[in-house]
Amino acid sequence: MHSAGINTMTNESIAASWSDVEALTMSIHRAARTQNWLEVLDLAASRHQRLQTHFDLYPVGPENADVYRQCLDKMLGKEMELQTLVREARKSLMSEGAAIYHQKRALGAYRNSSLG
Repeated sequence: MHSAGINTMTNESIAASWSDVEALTMSIHRAARTQNWLEVLDLAASRHQRLQTHFDLYPVGPENADVYRQCLDKMLGKEMELQTLVREARKSLMSEGAAIYHQKRALGAYRNSSLG
């Protein structure tokens, strides 16, 4: 009876921690909808760290397999979509950075040509 109470508390702790991960996932989707790519990458890094911390605190085992079965099935079904958003964010930020770099070079070349 005592172990059942501990198991329930552990499962509740797992659920609370997992909801933090899910909240970060939803925030990533919101940031992607507004094309706030820097925020997408920041949130993805935070989510990754939160997942690592979660599994350090609550490793998968026989006593919590039922809880994880449901959580992981839901997460893994959407993981590819999330990875696509993160890839899109990286690509967009790299493109923006390259565009800024080329604009600066063009402006510098123009200034140099007009000085001579």
